[in-house]
Amino acid sequence: MKSEAEVHAWCVEALPRWLDGALAAGDAAALNGHVRQCAACRGELDLARRVRRQFDDEWRAVAPLLEADRERAQFDRLWTRISAVDGTNAQAANVAPSQPAASPQEGSLHAASRSVSRQLAAQRRRYAPVWGALAATVLLGSSAAWYRGATQPDFRTLADQPPQRCIALHVQVDATAGASVRRALESTGATVVESRSGGDTYVLTAPNPAEALTALRALPDVRRADPVDC
Repeated sequence: MKSEAEVHAWCVEALPRWLDGALAAGDAAALNGHVRQCAACRGELDLARRVRRQFDDEWRAVAPLLEADRERAQFDRLWTRISAVDGTNAQAANVAPSQPAASPQEGSLHAASRSVSRQLAAQRRRYAPVWGALAATVLLGSSAAWYRGATQPDFRTLADQPPQRCIALHVQVDATAGASVRRALESTGATVVESRSGGDTYVLTAPNPAEALTALRALPDVRRADPVDC
């Protein structure tokens, strides 16, 4: 049977697939039942829905700009304006006979310019889907990264393990105690790591400091035993 923390982790991981309709029927029913009873997971579901709505709104604003037909229509409108200007200039040249006709070199240059413009437009239309896919990938990646960061809690719950403290035991023994006092100290399950003040003060560590501290204080040669941070 899964612990409460494991159930919460599974629900958070399965929420995006549930919103996409990609979760199996049994898992979807289990998640739905859990969300109805768990306020924390309902909050995660609300966050996932808000992220999904934000992404949909941004995509609807960007998608039309990436359509090849839109860029083609803009180019056609620009070309129509250029053609209209060319036609106006040609009419002005016909009306004003005093103006010299365009030289063959100028005509060739204008034709070459229009050919280059058409080639550039064709290249833009050809690469428009590629740039569109790249923009969509960047947008999706940034939204996914934001969602992953938003789902990481910045607080501890009752299911989390408390941080481990490093505790040493500072023990002072009777100055008249013999060499056997070290063995007596380590018989409590602690380990002597340092001896100070000519052998009447010791620093010990233990897997279970609380139990070792009680046993040390019960020894007849121990005058004082206190826990200290490492």
